[in-house]
Parts: sequence; C-alpha cells; structure tokens
Amino acid sequence: MIFLAYAIYLYKFTCVCIPTGTARKASPTPFFLTEQEHQLNHVEKLKLQLQMMTNDRNELREYLAHYNNELNNRLNSDHEMQNTEHKMDMADVMKLPKEISEALYKCTELSEKTKISRTLYSQHLSEQTQLKEKVRMLLEDKKKLQEEQILLQESCVEAKRLCEEAHGKMYDLWTRQLRVG
Repeated sequence: MIFLAYAIYLYKFTCVCIPTGTARKASPTPFFLTEQEHQLNHVEKLKLQLQMMTNDRNELREYLAHYNNELNNRLNSDHEMQNTEHKMDMADVMKLPKEISEALYKCTELSEKTKISRTLYSQHLSEQTQLKEKVRMLLEDKKKLQEEQILLQESCVEAKRLCEEAHGKMYDLWTRQLRVG
C-alpha cells in the first residue's frame, strides 16, 4: 500500500499519513511554513537573549550589593580604627605630661592621619555616589527590559495565534483536497 504523507512542522503538530492507493511524490514544504519556522526560531532566540540579559542583570545586582556591603564594612572599620588610634594617642598625652614635645609630634602625626582619613572618606563617598548612579541606571535598564519582555510576550502570543490560524487554513485546504481526491 502506498501512502501520501503530509508532513507539517508547526509548533506542536506532527506528521499525518493518509492511504491513497496511488503513488505521488510529496510536495515540498511551502515557503510560508519555512518563514513561520524562521519566525518561531527568531522568537525563541529573543527569549533566550532576554533570559541571558535577565541573568546578567541579576548577577550585576548581586555583585553591586556585595560591593556596597564591603564598602560600608571598610568605611566602618577605617572609622573605628581611626577612633581607637585617636583615643590611644590622647591617653598617651595625658599620661606623659613631661614629654610635651613627643606628644606634640604625635598630635601632628594624628592630624595628618585625620587629613588622610578625611581624604579617603571623601573618595569613598565619591565611589558610593558613583555606585548609586550605576544602581539608578541599572534600575532604568531593568524597567526597559521589563517593557521589552512585555512586548516580546505579546509578540509570542500573536505569533502563536498566527500559527494556529495558518494551521486551521491548511487543515481546511487539506480536508477539501481529500474530499475532491
């Protein structure tokens, strides 16, 4: 028995074999089917790219949160260390009234450290401001990505509807051909 096979590859459809009793060569896949396949592949690629961008964004968020925590810990640690050194220096000055020149030297040294600390603190504040700006930009990027995701989801729904509509038309054509043939 000879079969005429109509192999239609659309989304989730499978092959249908119909016995005809005559030997006919299966017609090649119509152009619009390959175009639909191309569109479906393109949609899948866009979904994959969107997922990769979402993963990258999440990874950047985690990195930024970790960096902010480290920066805050470092600032707190530096500040505590400076406070401890200051207290120790002042206690030495009070304990050693005879050695005023040495105490004066230590105070001068402490003043320099305080200036350096202020400079470092200013640099850290500048870095923190830059990080806040980066966070703001990332939030804007996130909003744009979410808008793109919504558009892609709508495109996917439309593509699926078009595929189902095309399948319906092809199925009607196929059933008419069966009735005629």
